[in-house]
Amino acid sequence: VVAPGTGDDSSARFAIHGLALHAMRPGAEAERQMLEGALIECLAEAKDAEVKAFVLEELRRVAQNPSVAPVSALLGDERLCEPATFVLLTIRTPEATAALAKALPQAKGKHLVTVVRALGELRDKGSAKNILPHASSEDAALRQAAWFALANIGEPAAAEVLAKAAESKTGYERSAGTALYLTLARRMAEAGDKDGSAKICRALMAARTAPRESNVYCSALATLVDASGAAALQEVLTALESKDLKISTAALQLLSGMEGVDLAAQLAPK
Repeated sequence: VVAPGTGDDSSARFAIHGLALHAMRPGAEAERQMLEGALIECLAEAKDAEVKAFVLEELRRVAQNPSVAPVSALLGDERLCEPATFVLLTIRTPEATAALAKALPQAKGKHLVTVVRALGELRDKGSAKNILPHASSEDAALRQAAWFALANIGEPAAAEVLAKAAESKTGYERSAGTALYLTLARRMAEAGDKDGSAKICRALMAARTAPRESNVYCSALATLVDASGAAALQEVLTALESKDLKISTAALQLLSGMEGVDLAAQLAPK
């Protein structure tokens, strides 16, 4: 494989790609290990950044923990940070997560956005405190990456900043912030903080009463039911009486799946 513009290496690239796909098949662990080792050697020997990027793309298909150290060494490289991050996301082991967390304090610019988002996808709770300040960044890409990461991690300390994000003046950020605020509520419920989750849902239901935002109300109500179960019955019954057809229909659907409550007596008069 040679640097772009210096020769025709299409056959070599095609062959390596075919090897990577072949080594991914079930029962080919010995071949996968062999190819991983060979690609790690290629990564060390290559001088051109584009050649290294190609090797990383193929390594991504077969990489496991032995690749963490050589790949994480490239996280500070202008060209290679993103493909290196993708490899670590594919490996998805505690060691791969730790490598990205270690790179976070030194990351700058677009590299910082890449690493923050990756740590959010990996739901690394240990990185939440270092990500939180970026949720108020002047840089929109970094700010939104931090919102995603904190929401997906389920960081309770991010509730205030995500509440503000959900009330952003720009349409896109308001929509994205609202969706991520609900993601935070779901993650908090999954972690056992049902009260914190319910607080977020009820706040959104109280604030989003306009017909154009009935989808937000419905999503918050569904999240509340998932988190609180029968404790959310009164909110669902209230929604059932809404003049907004979307909300009342959503309430009926939620009622049909609620367990542990005697609905007959309460539904009959309605």
